[in-house]
Amino acid sequence: MSNTSSRPKKLSYAIITLLLVIIAGVSGYFAGLASTPGEQTTVTTTVTTTVTGGVGATTGEVIKWRATTWSVPGDPYFKVIQRFAEWVKILSGGRMIIEVYAADELFPVIETLDAVAKGTVELAEVFQPYWGSQDPMFAVLGLALPGPLKSGPELWYLNEKTLDLAEKAFEKWGVKLVSVFNMELYEPIMCREPISSLDDLKGKIIRAGGFSGIFYEKLGAKTMFLSGGEIYEALKLGTIDCAEWSDFYSNHQMRFYEVAKYALEPAPDGTLHVQTHIVYLVANPKAWQELPDDLKNVVKAAAELAFQWGTFYMDVMNRRGKALWIREGGEVVTQSPEDVKKARQIALEIYVDLAKHGGDVLEYIKRVIEVWRDLGYTDWANDLEQALKSEGLI
Repeated sequence: MSNTSSRPKKLSYAIITLLLVIIAGVSGYFAGLASTPGEQTTVTTTVTTTVTGGVGATTGEVIKWRATTWSVPGDPYFKVIQRFAEWVKILSGGRMIIEVYAADELFPVIETLDAVAKGTVELAEVFQPYWGSQDPMFAVLGLALPGPLKSGPELWYLNEKTLDLAEKAFEKWGVKLVSVFNMELYEPIMCREPISSLDDLKGKIIRAGGFSGIFYEKLGAKTMFLSGGEIYEALKLGTIDCAEWSDFYSNHQMRFYEVAKYALEPAPDGTLHVQTHIVYLVANPKAWQELPDDLKNVVKAAAELAFQWGTFYMDVMNRRGKALWIREGGEVVTQSPEDVKKARQIALEIYVDLAKHGGDVLEYIKRVIEVWRDLGYTDWANDLEQALKSEGLI
């Protein structure tokens, strides 16, 4: 009997194991959230399982790949790529091992795409906005821009509607897009002094970069780009007045509440400098082509599972982080209806400027309008469509 005939059965065992891990992990995190607000809760879930075979399990040579990311150990985003590596090992029956390296560990983050294209690493989780100034397509890819999207399922739908454009964009940089992989949550703005509206940001010096910087400059602020490790000291010394960095949990882990405890967050139907957006997994084309087809499917399945798990994990940890932020004496103000309108107007101006590049950038933005409308963000969709029409872009 051929070994191939037993693979589906072995794969089902691995998937059952994986689902048990996911269910146990998600349940644990929600249990932690349900505890008394502000109390640190550590949830440890141990699942012991013997996997006798994965996809095409064999005693032959083990394939070892290296993967890098834009996040760092201790950051909740880093846990997603760690889970991904674990699932690749489980689903492959040990045939494939992914060694994960943090941001800047092997090379500067900004060199990630070149490193993957050259084969320095086989895989990478990339944060597209880093290349937005060099390629306008990367500025809109995944929508690391102002907007109404707030959840993983919404991003999944966006990915389904725009995947062909994303694949084409990454191909131009010499890398293979493998899968949607992670999501970057919407972010608050943190300040040293009380902040209750966008008007309070006028004249402030804000740590921001890329299109986030454009957003705040349109509000009358001045911007300065600093790496994550420089933000705390700059806030402490007053070199900057405010900063955008990440979601509440990541901001809490960086202890920013000690030096900038006043935070302004977007309303449910509003936006600040960025909405929740997609992060992709890319591979070196030659390495990907040489990978056996069954292992390609393993990597894709593990990546999609990482995204699904990360959707639960990041949402829970963000809400947890907000509770911890308040417990530590931080203050959080939610964007007012007036600020929602003001922020949306600025967002429309940014989208129109990008749409003037035409080509795939314009096509992507047109599809975004369709996605917003399909998901019920009718005002956003209608306003952006009208803004593009008024400029003769559609």
